[in-house]
Amino acid sequence: AGVPNFFESSGRFVYKRIAVLDAPTSVSDLAERSDEIVGFIAKGLHHGSVLVHCQRGVSRSTTAVLLYLM
Repeated sequence: AGVPNFFESSGRFVYKRIAVLDAPTSVSDLAERSDEIVGFIAKGLHHGSVLVHCQRGVSRSTTAVLLYLM
């Protein structure tokens, strides 16, 4: 939310925003949306590359990628 997406309006990228706080509860919040996360990453990889990031890059993005890898 606080990180600007400079290229979003270019149409070159597909964005998926999942609003999750950076808190201990974020793991369960992400787990509840695991099907959505895994599906989006899989579709992105099928069409090319995927970049997963969060504002701080500490735990939420890592958890999302781990959900996909599991």
